[in-house]
Amino acid sequence: MYALDILLDKVYIEKKKYCSPELLVPIGDEFQDESSNNNGWQASHKFSFHNAYQFLQFMEKHPDRKPRVIEFEALQTVLIIHNRKPSLLEGVKLQVRYRDDDPSEKEILTLPYDFQRLLVQTRVTVLEIPETVEELEVPSSMLCNVNFPALNRLKTMSTLDSCILDQLCYLPTNLTSLDLKLTLGDDTHLIPHLPISLKSLTLGLSFSTPIPTMDLSSLKDLKFFSCIQRYACLPLHCLTLPTQISSLMITCTERLDSIVQFSQLKRLYVELSYKVNLHEILFPDSLEVLEIAYSNAPVRIWSVILNQLSLPPKLYSLTIDCFPGNLDFSGVRFPSNISVLRLEGCKLSGFKLPLSLTTLSLRGSAVNSLRSFNFEQLPDLVRLDLFDIFIESFEHSLPPSLKYLCLGANTLSKICIEAPGLVVLDLSFAAIEISGPDSFEIPDTVIKMSLKCANIVVKSAKNSEEPKPKLPQMLPKSLKHLDLNSCLVKPADFDIWGDLGKFEGLKILTSN
Repeated sequence: MYALDILLDKVYIEKKKYCSPELLVPIGDEFQDESSNNNGWQASHKFSFHNAYQFLQFMEKHPDRKPRVIEFEALQTVLIIHNRKPSLLEGVKLQVRYRDDDPSEKEILTLPYDFQRLLVQTRVTVLEIPETVEELEVPSSMLCNVNFPALNRLKTMSTLDSCILDQLCYLPTNLTSLDLKLTLGDDTHLIPHLPISLKSLTLGLSFSTPIPTMDLSSLKDLKFFSCIQRYACLPLHCLTLPTQISSLMITCTERLDSIVQFSQLKRLYVELSYKVNLHEILFPDSLEVLEIAYSNAPVRIWSVILNQLSLPPKLYSLTIDCFPGNLDFSGVRFPSNISVLRLEGCKLSGFKLPLSLTTLSLRGSAVNSLRSFNFEQLPDLVRLDLFDIFIESFEHSLPPSLKYLCLGANTLSKICIEAPGLVVLDLSFAAIEISGPDSFEIPDTVIKMSLKCANIVVKSAKNSEEPKPKLPQMLPKSLKHLDLNSCLVKPADFDIWGDLGKFEGLKILTSN
């Protein structure tokens, strides 16, 4: 029953007529979520019901359980459950979307439930927002049209579109988190009227030249600040921020010297101009997670030798993304507790990797030779991502600690993996040529394999009269999950799959 409680921690109820429930549960480090760019933190599960009736049927089988949080695609779904079994909504935090400005939806919001989060997706003249709402996402036009008696109970607010400075006076005074899209006028020095209670501030700006400056030093409780946008953003030298910030997402077009003033900074994401010299940056000793992305760099720039790069002593996660020049790490002194290293979209020469690594990603990088990396010497390595690194074969011994290996989007004529602890193998989007068992050797510990969107060609070995090999004969007997969604196999080679039914308990995912 403990597993059921975890499963029902948060559920999603959509508005569809048919389909079965969908469940995504990452189990263990090998299922870490890369898409959210969350420095290796494990993704939470997601349990979706396609409509209210499907949810009600499921809960009938478990009458002594109910969710902690329910997110609804439509308010009308709340009404269906309210009419059928209101007890399922009592004491549950509800997250809802207000789509249509009509009396029936307004009436639903008056029901005696804990509406925690409200997303308003339509223009509304006046809207009574339940006093239980703590998170609100609204069009900017609503900032001055909300009738909200307990306005100052609101903790989190986001605007769906851009507002102007004059509308900021309508913000609740006790907000702790604000995601604001803001259009600036001709003022060159701005001190926006923001609640001093803010602990988290995300700004999406639009302005004309010249680039303004902004003073946010009055926000004494601010811990997180983000000002990253593709076309308009305030670089660090145009911002005055409180020094107690612990998490920062900014751009830098000049020098990054001032970053050292944030003595409590633990997480830094910075988009750098290629002109910024990494050698001259002194990071605060408190920094634990550092992500550097390069923007607007020319195609050809000189190689960068990072021998003089000074990394802070507490750093455990380092990411460098999209640097088109050659990066030389051979002389870098890594902190003793560095565990996550991502060098993605770069040009790399091999170097001795720090032995403390648990996660290594070279995704999208151009690598001269994998032989120059000491993968097999990393005793704690759990996750290795080599997606789209332009290799033609993979023949390597990997440490017993490794659980996840990605070789996707490569053109591979031979795969020979020695990894006694491997659990998950991702070959999605790869072009794989198989000429016999010796060209496709997978550890017998693998339980989950993805061939999603892979292109597989099977050939007979040269100078051999033996028939084409059958892929199931080369798959590990331990395999329990096989993703064949959109896997491309020539019709003439269809028999290569052989008899997959002989695999006990094997679950196969294919295209509908």
